[in-house]
Amino acid sequence: MVTINGNRHGYEKGQHEFFVYTIWDIDRQERFPPGLTEEWAKSLGILQVPVLGYVKLPDIASSNEDLLERAKGRHADGRKREGLVYKAVNDGRSFKVIANDYLLKHGE
Repeated sequence: MVTINGNRHGYEKGQHEFFVYTIWDIDRQERFPPGLTEEWAKSLGILQVPVLGYVKLPDIASSNEDLLERAKGRHADGRKREGLVYKAVNDGRSFKVIANDYLLKHGE
């Protein structure tokens, strides 16, 4: 069996969990806004990719270096995280900031 990112979350063989990241509205041909995705996931009892909070980028960073510094850190279980994903609340567009220390250890 092939695992995503080398099974860094340490799942047992045969153990799988599904996490929703975004929901696509096929009628409107657009992504749900992140808040609506959270509501649907909760109402359906589906796990969601962890949301650390809602911020406006200019309030937390003025440069790429600021975003890279924020990408450092640990998951709730203490493991170093890969980075952070930022999503626009109005349309779900997103980008990922990968921590440099993660890239140095796991990068290709």
